[in-house]
Amino acid sequence: MAKIYIEAYGCSASFADSEMISGLVVNGGHSLTQNESDADLNLVVTCSVKDATANKMIHRIKSLKTKPLIVAGCLPKAEKQTVEKFSENASMLGPNSLGQTLQVINSTLNGTRQIALEDSDLSKVGLPKVRLNPTVGIIEIASGCMSECTFCQTKLSKGDLTSYRIGDIVRQVEHEVADGCKEVWLTSTDNGCYGFDIGTDLPNLVKTVSDIPKKFKVRVGMMNPMYMPRIKENLIESFDD
Repeated sequence: MAKIYIEAYGCSASFADSEMISGLVVNGGHSLTQNESDADLNLVVTCSVKDATANKMIHRIKSLKTKPLIVAGCLPKAEKQTVEKFSENASMLGPNSLGQTLQVINSTLNGTRQIALEDSDLSKVGLPKVRLNPTVGIIEIASGCMSECTFCQTKLSKGDLTSYRIGDIVRQVEHEVADGCKEVWLTSTDNGCYGFDIGTDLPNLVKTVSDIPKKFKVRVGMMNPMYMPRIKENLIESFDD
């Protein structure tokens, strides 16, 4: 059993990834530590949405590479060569490759660098997690987006829109609330286009979640305003619930 130090940067989806990585670590027989000096391995969940953020990530990677290191999140997927330039021995784990978390960790602990950046069809809904805040449940409702914004590297990191099923999300919300959460965050790369690829939309999800007969708050995360006209009226109505 190894001690793993994990830290995360960026959006709420990035923090959700770190919670799931932590859950997989614990389920895999390792332990978490809050002190990097005590760790056998460091893992950083990165953000690369802007150059300034990416530069901050590079500085942190350089400071953590004194021990076995895994660079996870958006930066290695969008800028693999940059990670290699500043930490040539670091393993990498992409934002859509969480199913390989334990394999990458165990290989890295054994001295073998592993790169896991390929996308998988694994739904993030229902993966084990260790919450950063015991009263807040962060649930990723989708990965990727439908846009092609030239100023943002997220498309390179997370790819095209993949929405998760409403039924699976509702079951996860119910689990989070039963486990003590008073607030649930519905997050993704772009909540505005949620469901467009599977024949539903954000208002339908919000309304279905609101129908759960428990008392809790729902926070709806970031969205591209270009999709708002398509869902605005129904979204406002879903908030009335």
